[in-house]
Amino acid sequence: MIESVDYLTHKHFGKILADKDVEILDPATGTGTFITELIEYLPKNKLEYKYKNEIHCNELAILPYYIANLNIEFTYKQKWVSIKSSIISVLSIRLNIPVFMRSS
Repeated sequence: MIESVDYLTHKHFGKILADKDVEILDPATGTGTFITELIEYLPKNKLEYKYKNEIHCNELAILPYYIANLNIEFTYKQKWVSIKSSIISVLSIRLNIPVFMRSS
């Protein structure tokens, strides 16, 4: 689904989902599947900005809203932790220092 949206966005507007100023709205997010897939799809270097500024979703029913909140936050944090782990690994290899990560 995400790849189809990205293709159509590029075909009709000349932009991709990861581009700045491309607002993404999921008006009936349900349990957040579209947004979680979007988080997985976006390049790591664009994720933080898109997540904080250009991804919007809405859900009226309370139970799906809570599930979406958990799913979206979990997916974002998992991807962000992998980004930070990659950066720390590269730094520790380049600087030849041991790195100890604390789980939160």
